[in-house]
Amino acid sequence: MKLFWTVADVVAEHPCLDKATICGHFAGRSSLTMEDILALPTLNDEYKVWMACRRGALSDSMYAAWQAAVLTRVITTYALPHPSTHAWAVQWLDGTDRTAASAAEAAGAAGAACAAGAAWATGAAEAAGVARAAEAAGPARAAWAAWAAWATGAAGAAWATEYTQQVSTLTELLRAAPSGCDNV
Repeated sequence: MKLFWTVADVVAEHPCLDKATICGHFAGRSSLTMEDILALPTLNDEYKVWMACRRGALSDSMYAAWQAAVLTRVITTYALPHPSTHAWAVQWLDGTDRTAASAAEAAGAAGAACAAGAAWATGAAEAAGVARAAEAAGPARAAWAAWAAWATGAAGAAWATEYTQQVSTLTELLRAAPSGCDNV
C-alpha cells in the first residue's frame, strides 16, 4: 500500500490529466496521502475515485470495506426497490447469494433505472464472497473498472453524485480506521 503519492507516482498511473495539471493539484507539496487527495478541492470526485482504485492506493482490507459499503448502498438504492431485481437484491444483501451468475441474471432482467446495482455487482459478486481480502483485490478492481466503463454512458449529474458519495464513504472509512493498522 502506498502511504504517499508524488507527482511522478501519479503520472506513472497514466491519468487523463497532464503533468502540469497534476502539479497544480499538488500545489507545491512533494507528496500527498490518499486522505490528502480525497480532500483536494481542485480535483473532481471522479478522479479521486480513480486514484483510490489504483493498485496499492488502499490496503486490501480498506478497499474491501469501501467496496462493500458502496455495493450495499447501490444495491439497496437501485436494485432492491425494483421488481425485476428485488429478489436478487435481497439475496445479495442477506449474503445468501453473491455469485456472479445471479448478479448477471439480475442485470439482464433489470430496467435502466436499477441496472446500476446489478451491473456493478456482476463483476464484484465473486470478490465480495472471497474469504481473504488479498484474494479479492484483483477481481474487485476489475469490478470497479467494469462498473466505471458502464457508468460512462449514464447521466452525468447522477454519476457526479455517485462519485461524491463514494468519496464521502471512503473518507469516513479512512478517518475511522485506527492509525498504524493495515486498514489504511
